[in-house]
Amino acid sequence: MQNHIVAFELAGRTLWAKVNATSVDEILAVAPEVDVHDNPPAHMTEEAIRFVEDQPEMSASHGLVDQILDGWVGRLAS
Repeated sequence: MQNHIVAFELAGRTLWAKVNATSVDEILAVAPEVDVHDNPPAHMTEEAIRFVEDQPEMSASHGLVDQILDGWVGRLAS
């Protein structure tokens, strides 16, 4: 298993998460609406990288998008 950086677009904002999965396909099978990266993409801010590094890793399971949203609750209002 390895960690992947996942991006979910919501209302013009990118919500980032760290997801542990054996492959990109495993993540996309449960959440086809996300983008998956093995390394931080060039457009990812330093703040977002630190946020993802500080968060617990998520599993590639059904409800992944809900897990991502839960991780961002409170941050979206700011």
